[in-house]
Amino acid sequence: MDHAQATMPSKSDVVSDGWTRSSLTVWIICILAWAFDIYEQTILQIITPLLMKEWGITTATIGNITSLSRIIGLIGGFVCPVLADI
Repeated sequence: MDHAQATMPSKSDVVSDGWTRSSLTVWIICILAWAFDIYEQTILQIITPLLMKEWGITTATIGNITSLSRIIGLIGGFVCPVLADI
């Protein structure tokens, strides 16, 4: 069997417009990975007003906390990118 024939998806594997089940699965996994990655940044923005009210944190203090969190994340991404992706 020719290599090109072996790698071509069969007509039953094509879902629509050239998308195969495998390509749809990869696309869904990528979307979910992105969603879980952005979750930590989003949740911090959502709970910040609640933390300020509950713990009596000033705007300047919460600004320092969130800025420090972003800076540490940036440094960690450059210093040890393998651990940043875990």
